[in-house]
Amino acid sequence: MSIKLEKKCPQAPSLLYALGAVLPALLALVTASLTGLPLQIPFLFAIFLAGFIGWRLGYSWSEVQAAALKGMSQCSLAIFILLLIGASIGIWISAGIIPAFIYYGFQWLSPKLFLLEACLLTFLLALITGSDAGAFGTVGIALLIMGQALNLPAPMIGGAITAGGVAGQLLSPLSDITVLSLSANGGRLSRLLQLLSGRVIPVFILSLSFYAVYGMLKASSMTTFLSPDLPATLNKMFTFSPWLFLPVIILFC
Repeated sequence: MSIKLEKKCPQAPSLLYALGAVLPALLALVTASLTGLPLQIPFLFAIFLAGFIGWRLGYSWSEVQAAALKGMSQCSLAIFILLLIGASIGIWISAGIIPAFIYYGFQWLSPKLFLLEACLLTFLLALITGSDAGAFGTVGIALLIMGQALNLPAPMIGGAITAGGVAGQLLSPLSDITVLSLSANGGRLSRLLQLLSGRVIPVFILSLSFYAVYGMLKASSMTTFLSPDLPATLNKMFTFSPWLFLPVIILFC
């Protein structure tokens, strides 16, 4: 007499199982970031945790492996594009394209509209690089120092820089958020940017209006000196020309 073994049918994950996979992984990632541990550790922990929960739900190893490979194949194009974006940013910095934005931007900075112009300059830099962190770490630091020299509150300067950087990253076709969203969910880049523009641009215009009014109201308590040291230093390191903006125009056309 033979006994037939029935295969256990996989269960759909409940909310408790889903939270059990996500929350410990996020906690491990935050802990590793705060303590300086390599980020590979929390990512490996998240992979093993997800695999264990899949096993508990009745999925076989082959099914878990197939799901992992499917997810990796969906992100492979995004990873390749991110590598190209990183290479492009490095080339643009070496070629003087990004420094040209900083150099020409500092030519028309005025004390009264400093916050508005700082927001716009950070927006342009994040727009062409797709990275708000890159904009914050380059021109953002210089703008913060110059704004404090004008007796402007540091929180207002930081707010203007942050608003421009975040808006530029959301609207940039080079943004890692945009690339990963399209790779994971599908869709067209033009349609996604159109949807984001309808939400980001009105808020960005409102922010610019606020910074313009605030700068006008605080004009009496501000100094009128803007240090020319940074543009002079950039002029010694690079040869600037309007032709440097041609790759940016080609990218957005």
